Amino acid sequence: MRRRRSRTRQGVDVNSLADIVTCSVGIVLLMMLQGVLASGDIVAKRRLPKLHESGKERIYALCEGNTVRPFRLQPLVEDLVEQVPPPTTYHSVPSFIDRWDGKTLSDGYVVVEGFAGYLQTDLLFQSQRSLDVGVHIRPAPGGGADLPAEVADRDSHLNRMLDELDPEEHYVSFIVDPGSIEVFLAAADVLDARGFGMGWQPFIPTWPLSERLTGEGDGSGLDLGTEA
Repeated sequence: MRRRRSRTRQGVDVNSLADIVTCSVGIVLLMMLQGVLASGDIVAKRRLPKLHESGKERIYALCEGNTVRPFRLQPLVEDLVEQVPPPTTYHSVPSFIDRWDGKTLSDGYVVVEGFAGYLQTDLLFQSQRSLDVGVHIRPAPGGGADLPAEVADRDSHLNRMLDELDPEEHYVSFIVDPGSIEVFLAAADVLDARGFGMGWQPFIPTWPLSERLTGEGDGSGLDLGTEA
C-alpha cells in the first residue's frame, strides 16, 4: 500500500505583501525627497536649443513686456530648504507640507512660493500616493528688469548679475514672450560678449511659472505651460 505523503501548502498573503511593498515604496520616496530637497540642485534638461552641460548652474532671464529680468532660482530653493528642512520620518511629512506650502522668499527680482501636496496614482490593484513638492515663481513687484536700451549698460541688472557669475560654472536660459524679441537679442549680445553660453524657450505669459523638485517632475526646468 502506498503511503500518502503529507504536503504543507505554501501561499502568499496578498494583503501582507501589499503592505510590505507600500511601506518600501514610501521609504524610497521619502529618501528621494530628502536627497532632492537637501541638495536643492536644479538639474538642466537637454531640450532647449544650445543648452550647455547640466553640471552648470542655470541662470534664468525672463523676457516679458520687452524687458529682461535675470534671476537665480537655485540659491532661492536652497534658502527655502534651509528654512523648511525636509522630513526625516513618515510622521513628519504632514508637518513639512504645512510649512513648505505657501512659504515665500524673494531676491528682489522674483518671488518664489513653495507648494507641496500628495499625488494619487491609481494602479491596477491599489492606489499609490507620492509627494509633489516645488515652487511657484512670479516677478517681484518693482523688481529689477532692463529695457532694450539699458541692457548693455555696465550698471544694468543683467550685467551686475553676470559680474557675480563664471561662464565656466553658469549659463543663461532665456524665457521669451512674443513681444520681447528686441530685448532678448540685445541681452544675447551681452552674453556673447562676456562668453556665457545660453539657451532659450518661447512662452505665453501665464503666472505663476513652476519648478517641480519631486513628484511628477524632476527639477529639470520651469513649467511654462508651452513646449518649445
